[in-house]
Amino acid sequence: ATKRIIADSSTDLILSTISGDVTGAVAYGAKIANDLAMLSRNRKDEEEANREGLKMLPTTGIDPAGMISFFESLQEKTRAKARFRVI
Repeated sequence: ATKRIIADSSTDLILSTISGDVTGAVAYGAKIANDLAMLSRNRKDEEEANREGLKMLPTTGIDPAGMISFFESLQEKTRAKARFRVI
């Protein structure tokens, strides 16, 4: 997601810079910074929600093993994609 934000915004930023539109360049730079900050906050919010949800499961009588297994599987898929990119 971070790469996509930068790629999408960088083209406009380059065009603004080449055309001499300093105002546009500053605006696009600010937009990129804002988008990256929001992305970081969203990830932190999701991580917190996942942790809290995991803590709540046993109090409701639900075995948290399924949630743990899901996130382990997701983590392994993410690692596999990272290894594939390096190769």
